Amino acid sequence: MRTNKALILVAAELTTGMQKINDSLREISKICPILASSAVYKRYHNNRKEDLNSEICSVILLQTEFSILELADLLRKFSGSRSDRSELVVRILSFGDEVRLTPSIPLPNPALHSDYLVLKCATEIYGKYLHPVLGKTLDEILAGLNTGELIEFFAQPKALFK
Repeated sequence: MRTNKALILVAAELTTGMQKINDSLREISKICPILASSAVYKRYHNNRKEDLNSEICSVILLQTEFSILELADLLRKFSGSRSDRSELVVRILSFGDEVRLTPSIPLPNPALHSDYLVLKCATEIYGKYLHPVLGKTLDEILAGLNTGELIEFFAQPKALFK
């Protein structure tokens, strides 16, 4: 059976998010080996550091023998909606070199090249990943992306697995 590497976003609101991420990664690691994880970063929604309305984000790299549909189905149980910030968000960002233009599982996910924080996290752990649509590595895409977004380091990757 063919194995694929998949980049997965995990994000949650600041106040209860770290525990939700810890719990979900513990369960995900029982399904697929986690090869690497980025540091955890905090994104301020209102670009003001004193605002507690923020989220924490990290990206993990999985190795899996599941198909994209099987993996998506397994990960769906961990994720809430992106609009409800109290929920944990788990999204597949890439799956090998697969390209899908479906609304339910777009691959690579547009956030992988357009969301500075998601791209920064993914580049930390898999900067040499060649984006199958843009034909550039994540390192190259990050170098060309300008942002005014307020983000900051929150926790080391090992904090995700406590």
